[in-house]
Amino acid sequence: MEIINREQKPIFHRDIEPMEIVDPIDQQICVQVAQVLTRHYPGYDWLVEADHRKGFIDIRNVSLDGQLGCRIKMGGYATASELEKLTMRYGGEILERFHVVRGTKRPEQIDELPTDFAGRLRADT
Repeated sequence: MEIINREQKPIFHRDIEPMEIVDPIDQQICVQVAQVLTRHYPGYDWLVEADHRKGFIDIRNVSLDGQLGCRIKMGGYATASELEKLTMRYGGEILERFHVVRGTKRPEQIDELPTDFAGRLRADT
């Protein structure tokens, strides 16, 4: 990528790897999934990654751990409402593995959760 000024002189130049470009389809899927998660489980920070070429959507809750997550296979749903149901189910599953009640984030509940020797929240795997 190169950005030039009015005098046609480069002011920024960088080679972009093809994988660094966000696919609009993947971005749209991430937005849809994130909207469902924030609507059903407000207050939590969610990380959603989608790759339609590989056929997966990964969901992680970075408010709790960020390492433990769920993967939705894109061929596992046919409609937007089915994707919403799967997203809601898997988001709730992540919360339940940390012994957190589904719904709005309650910081006092998270402060009482058990941790390991390094201070990370423990989850049932």
